[in-house]
Amino acid sequence: MEKPIDYWKEIYTRHSQTDIYKRKVEKTVEILNELFDLKIKTYGSISGGKDSTCIMDLLYKLDNNFQFVTEKDDMDFPEEIPFIKSFIQKGYKIDIITPPIKLWDVINEYNFCEDIHSKGTNFSDQFFYGLLKKYQKDNKYKAVILGLRAEESKGRLMNFKKNGHIYYNKTWKQIVCQPIAHWLAKDVFAYLFSENLSILPIYFMSKFVDSPENIRKSWILPSAQANKGQGIWLKYYYPELFQKLCEKMPQLRCYV
Repeated sequence: MEKPIDYWKEIYTRHSQTDIYKRKVEKTVEILNELFDLKIKTYGSISGGKDSTCIMDLLYKLDNNFQFVTEKDDMDFPEEIPFIKSFIQKGYKIDIITPPIKLWDVINEYNFCEDIHSKGTNFSDQFFYGLLKKYQKDNKYKAVILGLRAEESKGRLMNFKKNGHIYYNKTWKQIVCQPIAHWLAKDVFAYLFSENLSILPIYFMSKFVDSPENIRKSWILPSAQANKGQGIWLKYYYPELFQKLCEKMPQLRCYV
């Protein structure tokens, strides 16, 4: 059963008052200052999701002139660009980059009920990671700060165990800092609520999950999660988008 936002606000605000949470925030600030001590040109890559919103605010409090970038296109949820622009209006420095084409015009060339979100897939590399890599190169950045967490996947857990919070990425030829890698999803929501930050509404579209912590934001495309409830979720909360996707790929209906 979907619970009201105030219900979650009370739960996560209580968590923000715990010592274990406060120590995690302190550790993150230490990590960011450690990176800043390197005196290299650094930017933050954000999506508008809960984790990157948390990172964005932490960095803004340390340096209100810090530069961020976000990739936005017509495969994002309709609330995302207004959400990002609301932070720009508050003074956050955010560059918005977009693909040179409308993704709706080419999406029928891809099977978006299979994995097209992950790094290494043609769709993501062409319309997401490629744009970010060009941004990094064009602006001569030497380090990037990301809101990745080890809890999110086995791959990210293995990466964190191997590389820690700050490491050099040979593929991108830059230093990567993941200062909240040791946080849990409940820590992120605790930060957002305790700091009175805006949160994308999709995290509280929780009819089919136990809590906002189980919702992951990416493109509107169901991808490999189509058979794990993402198709049903999309049909329930965004019926017009679901119908539009079904017109591109009718087999999406098989997952609902």
